[in-house]
Amino acid sequence: MQKVKSSDESLRVDRSTKLEPKPPNHIDYGARVVRNLGPVQVHHIFPFHYCVALGRPDLELDERNLITLCGNSHDGIGENRHLCIGHLDNFQSSNLSVVRDARKTFFGAETDDIKNDKRWQRRRRLEPLELMDEEERAALVALMDRRMPNAELPPPGLHVPLRHEK
Repeated sequence: MQKVKSSDESLRVDRSTKLEPKPPNHIDYGARVVRNLGPVQVHHIFPFHYCVALGRPDLELDERNLITLCGNSHDGIGENRHLCIGHLDNFQSSNLSVVRDARKTFFGAETDDIKNDKRWQRRRRLEPLELMDEEERAALVALMDRRMPNAELPPPGLHVPLRHEK
């Protein structure tokens, strides 16, 4: 496990070391945004430290919560869609519309064109966790649960008989 840095000591979480930089079975060519085949980076739709802090650590390595986006190579070459689309140009933020934006809204567009697009400029940036109040945190958990139900829990409203009821 690796420690993930945060300005708020209470929000530091251990990150799994099982996530490879480019899992071979998870390269989503439709979400790469640009036409070239530069390097890719795995992006968490719901940031993993939010998932861990809000009681959904199962989403860190859940394929439903991952999308591959173009990133820069180590020498800075390439369009960084991970930053531009995944984080709306700020690694302290996240774009919860990243899947739609990568596959449809901004597919094939150049970075400057994306940043000049009114839709990108109006995107709601996910508030840093330490600035969210309890109501905002509860709404985010509800959104996580609605989009990506925990496979280990029964759906809400489903009666699961106890052993003595069988």
